[in-house]
Amino acid sequence: MPVFEPIEHETLGDHAYARIRQAILSGRFEPGEKLTIRALSAQLNISPTPIRESLRRLAAEHAVEIAPNRFIRIPILNAEELRELRDIRTSLEGLATERAVANMGAEMIAHLKGLDGTIRKLRDKGSTKLVVGTIQQFHFAIYRTSDMPSLVRMIESMWLRTAPYVNLLFPGYSQSERGNLRAMVLTAIARRDASSARRLMEADIGGALDYLIGLATEDKVARSRQ
Repeated sequence: MPVFEPIEHETLGDHAYARIRQAILSGRFEPGEKLTIRALSAQLNISPTPIRESLRRLAAEHAVEIAPNRFIRIPILNAEELRELRDIRTSLEGLATERAVANMGAEMIAHLKGLDGTIRKLRDKGSTKLVVGTIQQFHFAIYRTSDMPSLVRMIESMWLRTAPYVNLLFPGYSQSERGNLRAMVLTAIARRDASSARRLMEADIGGALDYLIGLATEDKVARSRQ
């Protein structure tokens, strides 16, 4: 006889948590952005109590900061924290990319090419938020194809902390890099070159985070939120 009865429905807290978490992962919020329970409650059409519950869960994942005075914001990371996250992310995402190559079918490769094309069109239109969200879709389509769910969960936990910073890649880094490394990753995947795909993904992640580390070193992020 089971100890616990199965849960047959998603609670409002689970729903709020999933929606806010995905918004963070897709870059809908920026570093240092302040959040209010009232605004989130209105946007999600959910009462404040489940919102508070979901924010506590996200705080435990270091995706939001909740101060004793109930001040809630997206964390601002310093250069040292970003360097650590860069090193972890390049390792994890490089591994996921390498393992994904063996599982890539023609349909998934076509899907990735479509996402890459969408990213380029949105970037040219200046639709930064939509670009960042589509970049997240592109990366996780690859990572989930690795068929390593525990690895994907670890990658998600790193993205929760860094995804807001992807907004700061525009327009500076984006104009110089132009998605070239992403295209090279896709080419390596299409030709089933797992080691090159891993190396190029590591270069893609590392290059973007090196740019963000430079911004943090100059303290531009912190000053912009003062």
